[in-house]
Amino acid sequence: MSIHRLALLSLLGLFLVAGCPTDPEDPEPPDPDPEELRPVDYVDPLIGAGGVGFGIGAAFPGPTAPFGRVRLGPDTSLESGAMGVFHCAGYWYEDDFIEGFSHLHLNGTGVTDYGNVMFMPTLGMDETKTSEEGYRQAFGHEREEVAAGYYSVIMDDTAIKTELTATKHTGLQRYTFPQSDEAVVLIDLAHTLGEGHVDAAEVHLDPDYGEIEGYIHNVGEFTSRVGGVDIYFVARFSRPPTTWGTWDGEELLEGDAARTGEDIGAWFGWNTTGNEEILVQTGISHIDMDHARANLDAEHTAVWDFDAVRWGLESVWNDTLSVAEISGGTEDEKTLFYSMLYKVFLTPTDYVEVGGDYLGFDNDVLYADGFTYYTELSMWDTFRTLHPLLTLIAPDVQTDILISMRKMQEQGGHIPKWALHTGDTGSMIGTPADIVFADSYLRGLTGGYDVDEILAELIEHASGPVDGGGRHCMEFYTDLGYLPFEACGDATSRTLEFAVNDFAVAQLAAARGEDADADELYAQSQNYLNLWNPETGFFQGKTAEGDWKDPFDPTDFADDYTEATAWQYLWHVQHDAAGLADLMGGVDAFAEKMEEMFALTADQEESPLPSLYYWQGNEPDIHAPFMAAELGRPETTQRWVRWIMANEYDTTPGGLAGNDDCGTLSAWYVFAALGFYPIVATDRYAVASPIFDEVVLHLPQGDLTITAANAGPDSVYVESVTLNGQPVDQPLLTHSALAGGGTLEFVMSDTPTDWGRLQE
Repeated sequence: MSIHRLALLSLLGLFLVAGCPTDPEDPEPPDPDPEELRPVDYVDPLIGAGGVGFGIGAAFPGPTAPFGRVRLGPDTSLESGAMGVFHCAGYWYEDDFIEGFSHLHLNGTGVTDYGNVMFMPTLGMDETKTSEEGYRQAFGHEREEVAAGYYSVIMDDTAIKTELTATKHTGLQRYTFPQSDEAVVLIDLAHTLGEGHVDAAEVHLDPDYGEIEGYIHNVGEFTSRVGGVDIYFVARFSRPPTTWGTWDGEELLEGDAARTGEDIGAWFGWNTTGNEEILVQTGISHIDMDHARANLDAEHTAVWDFDAVRWGLESVWNDTLSVAEISGGTEDEKTLFYSMLYKVFLTPTDYVEVGGDYLGFDNDVLYADGFTYYTELSMWDTFRTLHPLLTLIAPDVQTDILISMRKMQEQGGHIPKWALHTGDTGSMIGTPADIVFADSYLRGLTGGYDVDEILAELIEHASGPVDGGGRHCMEFYTDLGYLPFEACGDATSRTLEFAVNDFAVAQLAAARGEDADADELYAQSQNYLNLWNPETGFFQGKTAEGDWKDPFDPTDFADDYTEATAWQYLWHVQHDAAGLADLMGGVDAFAEKMEEMFALTADQEESPLPSLYYWQGNEPDIHAPFMAAELGRPETTQRWVRWIMANEYDTTPGGLAGNDDCGTLSAWYVFAALGFYPIVATDRYAVASPIFDEVVLHLPQGDLTITAANAGPDSVYVESVTLNGQPVDQPLLTHSALAGGGTLEFVMSDTPTDWGRLQE
């Protein structure tokens, strides 16, 4: 989900904020030998954790396991506070204060939530430290270290070093204190991100055993849509405390061992020698305290070995990322590729706790029998790139996501749009699950879930209004063939999205032999034609009486488009590139229009504001450059995909063009670097422009080796392609041909070629 529209508009006057300088006296570590680097060594979690304005990546930089429930990381702020839209993942690189280290975060979203179970080391405990303003501390990036599975920082104010690592359900922290008779670790149970709040909490201290357990009911900006979220935790310290207490509001209660309320917290204190370490293991559950303790006991032993846990998590990440082995390319390209691939495996969230239990959409404790239950599914974003990439490189994960969605349908009454915790937030437009199911099924993921039950609901959603879920304003869509702007919000965008949804359901119906439904839905998928204005050459708002919205400016972020301009929704006929080209006057006219858009995009001055033309920082048009290849103009695709990679991605904290939206922009980069991109709700890919000499994808059915002779920054264009020794004459590939393994060979050129070019 992208940044809320009101938040977007409020940012139009955003000022630029300078980053923190590096301490010149802090020595740089020697550069490692590139030949000895593993995939995990290239990962930089800080990429996308900064940015300004609409270029905020909202990437989570802390340690977590692949798809892990616990995302343990720093929550930061400026001295003036933490504006929510900058802190959707808790951390913003431009900040200079740390408020604490919390265990639950979203990744790459445009909405702020969680930030719960927050710890903070400090020196001394008094009434001022019952609030964030009192316990937060200044920090600088020169004393910060970030890697896959690890985060550390030394605070400016206290010189306390904090190190973080994690397992799937637990966090592990190591604090190194100076010599002090008032070393303290506090837990603020009321801490949340953004406008969220805790409306109930309780905490129990066991000083003799060095344990704190607690409960939090978090009502965040997003989780409020599903009734909030219950969080249980058990924290086990490596050493029993010498002092302890709780607080309630601003009242400090030394020696108190239990407290219930909304604005409460607790602390342990010690006398420490110089450089003494205090460790804390924390187990998290959404079910109950027994599960929190079971998660902790299962994933941590009585041996307090922080480094063993850290290196174990790093090894897990290296194994996960080793699905792709690359040769060639620049060091920055390798860093970007593996950092983007890393972000692909951050979301959705594995909700199965130790022993196999999970909390379902009916709020019952259920057992995941033979599958992994996933939630946090941002499907309006992720249908475009993340799910097709998982279908290729991790089909077992994508199959379990489909099974999870079927379980959500059974438990919650309908298929979700944006699944979070135990419910559907209903966020964004259309019914993107249509595309996720159709695309996955057509690419071969046909087992493990009842596809016919799924299809029945998808057809129902495409046929008219339904109770609970479905599409907004369907009574107009089925009657008029479009949504009128005066009656329906985001009317133009919704109409175009519905048409793509219809095509996806038609594809799935046809694959299941439901020909009558398929024919009806294929016809309905042409409803995009009803909003084409040949006078302006754009899709445009229309009244129920058939009058065009006036005035019209294709660069306006108007209210009949969803987080976009008419330029960005011009290309949202993902399912019918040939039909869109016909509207524009043919394939050559289509290619010329695309060249015009990208030329206008390239000419814009760098700004924290969104692009008026092509916008890589949001989802509606990120497929657009690949449509040219689908129509037989691969040189247009190759030129502009490479331009996007070079200009919209880099290895800095501002290196994403916008919210990653649960891995969507990251998966886009991975596909682009490999040299092909999924065509929506089909089994096909459009060929683009690979950047590496060789990539070996270790796929379940066999290794796929992708080579690119003459690869390099200037070798943008494809001269020839062969697949398993056979020439490929069109810029299209099928999923089965790639997923089965083999060798895909490109020959690259620094000038445009005629390969794959079709005549009108």
